[in-house]
Amino acid sequence: MSLIPWGQWRPDVSDYNGEHTQRAENVFPRGDGYGPVPNLSAFTDALPAACRGAFLALNTDGTIALFAGTATKLYKMSNTDLSWDEVTRTVGGDYAVPAAKQWQFAQLGSVVVAVNAADAVQAYTLGSSTDFAALAGSPPVAA
Repeated sequence: MSLIPWGQWRPDVSDYNGEHTQRAENVFPRGDGYGPVPNLSAFTDALPAACRGAFLALNTDGTIALFAGTATKLYKMSNTDLSWDEVTRTVGGDYAVPAAKQWQFAQLGSVVVAVNAADAVQAYTLGSSTDFAALAGSPPVAA
């Protein structure tokens, strides 16, 4: 394999008589220049349907919790085997996210709140919940 010499990546310098590169795509910097980006590979199991929103929450112990939603269900990633565990509400059945809408998430302390413009506001308490449930009180449907 022949090596092609590339100059240092310097996008902010004029290219007039320059011995540098203004554009470097699909490469990683290495000690001897640049190397190719390896092929894509799956990091987790696939969700059973198209992802309609995702959220990364921070536990009080510093670990993370990754949530994702489809049109009808909510999932939490297992940090040990990178599979998705269903955490859909147990009361009220599947969700009904409208076609043009997405799940939106927010974290308030140790509570993750999820909304989708069609269903009751959902809440999941990190460290103690096993499934999402309707947020206490009577909050309006939100997006």
